[in-house]
Amino acid sequence: MDNQNNLPSSPSFHIRKAALEDIPIVQALINLSVRTLHPPFYNPTVIKLALEQVTAIDSNHVNDGNYFIVEIEPPHASSASSISSLIVGCGGWSHRTTLYGSDIHTSSDPALLDPSTDAAKVRAMFVHPNWARKGIATMLLKACEDAAREAGFKKVELRASLQAVVFYENQGYEKVEKIDRELGGGEILELVIMKKRLVL
Repeated sequence: MDNQNNLPSSPSFHIRKAALEDIPIVQALINLSVRTLHPPFYNPTVIKLALEQVTAIDSNHVNDGNYFIVEIEPPHASSASSISSLIVGCGGWSHRTTLYGSDIHTSSDPALLDPSTDAAKVRAMFVHPNWARKGIATMLLKACEDAAREAGFKKVELRASLQAVVFYENQGYEKVEKIDRELGGGEILELVIMKKRLVL
C-alpha cells in the first residue's frame, strides 16, 4: 500500500460490500491503521495482542454481506490504466452476537440477534492512516446504520477503541461504560461501549 502516497489529491471515493478475496488486503490495512493510530492510547504489547485476538476479520462477517470497504479511484483512471483502485477504509455491522475476532476466535455459526430487542453490532471500523479525516469513517458508519435500519434494528452498539470515542460521539453515539478486554499476560485492552438509537 506504499503507492497510496503517490495518488492524485482529488480521488473519488466509492463504497461496496467486501468479498472474501478482499480479506488479505483489508487485514493489512487494519494492521497498518492500528499500528499507526493506536500508540498514543495503547502500549506496544497491547497493540500486538489486540491485532492477534480482536481486530482480525472473520469470514462470517464478509459472507453475510454486512462488511463494507471504501476504495479510491484516481481521476481519469480507466480499465487500461496501470493505477488500480485502492482500499482505504473498512467497516461493517452484524446481526450476530459476535463482537470481534477472526475465524480462529469465533464459532462457525454465531447466534442471531433479535431486531425487536437487541442492538445491531457495528464492527471492525478502520481507515488507512494516510486517508484519515476525509469522511471515510463517516461514509462507512452511515452505510452500516442504513443497512441495520433496513434489517429492522432500532439501535446499534459498538466497542470503541479509545482514540475513536470522540468520533463516535460526534456521530450521535453515547458512552455507556468502559470495559477491559483481557488479552493474557496481564495485558488489558480498554474499550468503551457506545450505543445509538436509529431514527426510523
